Amino acid sequence: MKKLVAFLLFGLIIVGPGYTQTITASLEGVVKDTSGAVVQGARARIAHAGTNAGVEVISGEDGRFLAPALPAGPYTVTLEAPGFKKVQRSGIVLQVNQAARIELVLEIGDVTDTVKVTAEAPLLQATTSAVGHVVDNARIVNLSLNQRNPYALAFLLPGVTGNIGISASGRNPIYVNGGRGGTTEILLDGTPAAPALVNPGQGFAALPSVDAVQEFKVETNNYSAEFGRSGSGIINLIYKSGTNELHGSAFEFLRNSALDANNFFANRSGLPLTSFKRNQFGASLGGPVVLPNLYDGRNKTFFFFDHEGLRERSSATRITTVPTEAMRRGDFSQLRDSAGRPIVIYDPSTTARQGTGFVRQAFPGNIISPSQIDPVAARIVPFWQLPNRPGDSLTGINNSAASGTNVIDNGSSDVKIDHNISDRQRFAVRYSRRDYATRPPDFVPKKIRLAATPGNILDEPSNSFSFDYNLAASPTYLLNVRMGANRILRQLSQPSIGFDLSKELGFPAYIRDRAEALLFPFTSPTGYLALGHSNGQEARNAFETHSFHVANTKVFTRHQLKFGFEGRVLRVNTNEKGQTVGTYTFGRNFTQGPNPLVASATAGDGFASFMTGLGTGTQTQFFKVLSVQNFYWGFYLADDWKVTRKLTLNLGLRYELEPPRTERFNRMNYFDQQAPSPTSKAAWSS
Repeated sequence: MKKLVAFLLFGLIIVGPGYTQTITASLEGVVKDTSGAVVQGARARIAHAGTNAGVEVISGEDGRFLAPALPAGPYTVTLEAPGFKKVQRSGIVLQVNQAARIELVLEIGDVTDTVKVTAEAPLLQATTSAVGHVVDNARIVNLSLNQRNPYALAFLLPGVTGNIGISASGRNPIYVNGGRGGTTEILLDGTPAAPALVNPGQGFAALPSVDAVQEFKVETNNYSAEFGRSGSGIINLIYKSGTNELHGSAFEFLRNSALDANNFFANRSGLPLTSFKRNQFGASLGGPVVLPNLYDGRNKTFFFFDHEGLRERSSATRITTVPTEAMRRGDFSQLRDSAGRPIVIYDPSTTARQGTGFVRQAFPGNIISPSQIDPVAARIVPFWQLPNRPGDSLTGINNSAASGTNVIDNGSSDVKIDHNISDRQRFAVRYSRRDYATRPPDFVPKKIRLAATPGNILDEPSNSFSFDYNLAASPTYLLNVRMGANRILRQLSQPSIGFDLSKELGFPAYIRDRAEALLFPFTSPTGYLALGHSNGQEARNAFETHSFHVANTKVFTRHQLKFGFEGRVLRVNTNEKGQTVGTYTFGRNFTQGPNPLVASATAGDGFASFMTGLGTGTQTQFFKVLSVQNFYWGFYLADDWKVTRKLTLNLGLRYELEPPRTERFNRMNYFDQQAPSPTSKAAWSS
């Protein structure tokens, strides 16, 4: 079904007009003489303090000049007019998506004389109905950030809540003014950086280093018609660019539990401080592109590069119950409940009808004879560790303790090139790459037993690209073209991938042959450590966004028209497999008695049921191969109409069209194979 959205935005603003660009700023000036009369024909040059790149504009009959689409940063305005002294005002700092306004006063005198103005009052925020907040580089660099994630600074702003991690395809919801999580638009240098995911959430293809971010702005309400495809807010992040000066940085941030104190409650309980180590390191460098004897890019071509790495290791502790050495031989004579009473296990093969019910006989001496131990169960038993601690004095539970290490590795790099073709044309191109990986705790380092350890192995490389081109075709007409591409690849696997359960454990061949992927089977006796992974998922998913944006700005005496087009292609390619070799659980009910239908605290045991081979097993595997492609088009028209000197009417119209998605290939399968009934003699392995 087609989705059609059209909306009209109105706002009444006092003082002057607002001129906004998605990733740039605009500067409006009013030129007057000392008597307060406006000055027509004054020539103003607005130059970036770092690159010296700038534009020249001339004041109109109302003494007003406008310089749209200026990159965020510090600026100097130089103003000249016949019969007046030259005025040079420095210290003007423009922020992303800001419409600023200044007033300049010319004094009568020789044009060779210069009046320098510094430390003036802050810029007037030009009038716009949009509600937004800028987070500048000073706050980005100086504020403490967990894992140095710049997106987390959005939560400092009013109306923004949520929680965001560093996994690109994880669920990272950002809620703006009560909007639904995952509907916030994230723009990097003006291009969308949040590819569509299988499950709704806020993904991002690039995680810029804190040292690489110039600033970002969070638009929370009434944003311009330039912005679309958002159900709540807009996060507009701008990367740094190089300047005429060579600047760089290097850093190392360390968190190490060796430098920490244990907490009061852990000390009181005699528990040691858990281990935690995190290293974040990196460097950045920016400046002009200079090739000795070949090319001098000062005032023309600039570069910026950064790299950041994260290595995090945190301890994980597991205290659980494993079968004792006697239980592995079928001897349950020492089995006790919490009151110290013996727990009797009953032989399911002796189940017989008695009147209207059933009855079972106990295993002699509470011992399962070797002939009654299931052969597959006997081959799985060695994958459990032996007890390494006494456990409870009565029940023996929690007799195993193990420690391992959670592993998180992340690396990100960005490179950006800015080039001023002329005073009227410039472009910027950026490429970002990040590699994120996690590994489960290695509770059992031996390779043969690692196969039975639950946990996911995740590798998640992502790439992001953007291109931005600006052409000042005339003093009153500006063209901006932006293109972007983002791709996240999510690869999920298990430590036991490739485990041949028929060869290693004696599983029937039909389970192996029907499996989409071979893994260690999930085996869970009630009350004991489970082996394998309950989901057992293997996946290779790719998420892509390709975007193209054309923006036009035309300035008239009382109007500034902005009109343009935005198109996107969103792709999701999924190949997932899960629970491919089945899940097998063994409850106490299979060895309880004497009435097998009545549970008792002193009858039956999950591991004893496992040893007999009776339990509930289901090979409910799924695999999904899906390729989906969505198209999106948006057209907009906005007008900032200066009704009077102090009254501006902001009008906006946006038309969005999203045709039905295209499924190039879609294959899903769910296959169930139920285990034999517990009341039958057949074992789950047969």
